Amino acid sequence: MKGMFLFLLALFLGACAAAENSANSAIVVREAWVREPPGDHPITAAYMLIENSSSEPVVLTGVDCAVAERVEIHLMQLKDGKMSMRQVDELPVPAGGSALLKPGGLHLMLMGMQEAPKAGQELELRLHFADGGQKTVLAMVRRGSYAD
Repeated sequence: MKGMFLFLLALFLGACAAAENSANSAIVVREAWVREPPGDHPITAAYMLIENSSSEPVVLTGVDCAVAERVEIHLMQLKDGKMSMRQVDELPVPAGGSALLKPGGLHLMLMGMQEAPKAGQELELRLHFADGGQKTVLAMVRRGSYAD
């Protein structure tokens, strides 16, 4: 019985590692950072460059962070002379291309933060893709204006 348990545990851990390193081994995340929110505000934003070196497009479908109740993908855009922000369900990353999450454009909103992150800290973000793959990213918290 103990041998069967250890076998199943090894199988499970292998499946988890395969999900982390699936087709998304072709995904590289660069320059990930999180804005230090003013005061103790429970909402902040995260930015990064997601590169896809594979020959197939991938789709970012969600993100989670242990210190946030939820993380949403958002898009800011100028429409009729006004900036607006809306949630998007997914973010395609083209084959051989990239997706840039930056202030004033696509970005991640971290909401319901348990504690406001401070400059110099690192937050772990887990990116989830439509193919079931995941990518864990460490994002440095830093000060910045919304024009960065």
